[in-house]
Amino acid sequence: MAELEEMVGRVESLVAAKDWAALAELDDEVRRCVDEAVADAGELGQERVRAGVERLQALYDQARESSEKERDEAAEALRANNRTQKAAKAYLDNQ
Repeated sequence: MAELEEMVGRVESLVAAKDWAALAELDDEVRRCVDEAVADAGELGQERVRAGVERLQALYDQARESSEKERDEAAEALRANNRTQKAAKAYLDNQ
């Protein structure tokens, strides 16, 4: 149970830091940790495990949304750069 709570803390830190590469590397360890917590949860621990798993799911959803937003912003910046380059080329070609 403590390992699951520690894992939630690690994932929270990575999401807050927007460290998507480290989060991806941690994914297998998160899955193993969740599997172990579910297998080891007794009657009394099921609610804590459920809460931990739900928190991890919320963090992964937040990470996905944030990384998609960053991807979209980067794509728009590249498109804007491309438009600027085309405009500069057109200007220079007409000189």
